[in-house]
Order: sequence, then C-alpha cells, then structure tokens
Amino acid sequence: YDVDPEDPYLLSNGTLLGFKPGEPLSEYRDALRPGKIRDGEGDWEVFFIDGAEGGELGYLMADPEDAEAIGDIFITSPSVVTEQGVRVGTSYPELIERIGAITFRGSETESRVHGYKDGLAYRLDYLHPSPDLDNAQIPATATVQAVIIQGS
Repeated sequence: YDVDPEDPYLLSNGTLLGFKPGEPLSEYRDALRPGKIRDGEGDWEVFFIDGAEGGELGYLMADPEDAEAIGDIFITSPSVVTEQGVRVGTSYPELIERIGAITFRGSETESRVHGYKDGLAYRLDYLHPSPDLDNAQIPATATVQAVIIQGS
C-alpha cells in the first residue's frame, strides 16, 4: 500500500502523533483531553486524542501496571491509516488482503471480536460471544471498528 499524501494521520512503528505505549503520560497531558468511556466492564478514565482540525482520532488509557505511562491506544477515526492502508471502516476481506493471515477471537464479556498481529489489534463490528471463532464465520460485510496499538 502506498500511503496517500491526502491521508492526514499515519500510524507507523507503533506510534500515532508521537504517542506510544510505555511513554510517560506526563509528557503528553497537554495534548490530550481527559474523559471517560463506559463499556460492559465498567467506566474507564481515558485521554482523548484530537486531530489538528479538532476531530477526535481516538483515545488512550494509562498502562494498568503503571498509571504514569501510556497503555493501549485506540484509533477510532478513519482519518488515521496504518502503513498497510488499514483504517476504521476497512472491510474484513480487505484487511486480510492487506495484512495477511490473522486469527480472530470473540469475547465473553461484550462479544467483541479482535484479531492481533504485529503489535496491533483490529476490532471488528462483528460480535461473537466465545473466544473460539472460526474466521469463516466472519461475514465479508464486517468492517474494522478500531485499530489498537497494544501496550504491555
């Protein structure tokens, strides 16, 4: 994939806009917007990442083992693209074409489906209530809902 110069934000080498898991949160607090999200597991304190135009690109969480360090970074905007050309909204078949074979697992808590490869997780908009998931069950209509740069 050739990165399009029109793509405003590139996720490269496990970083987005200089944010990288393990880095000290204190160095980036001024560039982040504190907030909360709620999911099936509870309420979470997060730091929202805004783009230059003010649109939200995603959020990050503190590392669960070190509250002063950046943990997982969740990309939720299609304005961010990986070096392989994957972004929020990429179809499941195109994802496989771009990154190769990847195994997906469901989740018992919220039935979220994630695939993991090369330090990134890809959350699909397809739900499955069990970790045991045959990729053949994932419909071609499924799309990437989030790209996650994984922390420790």
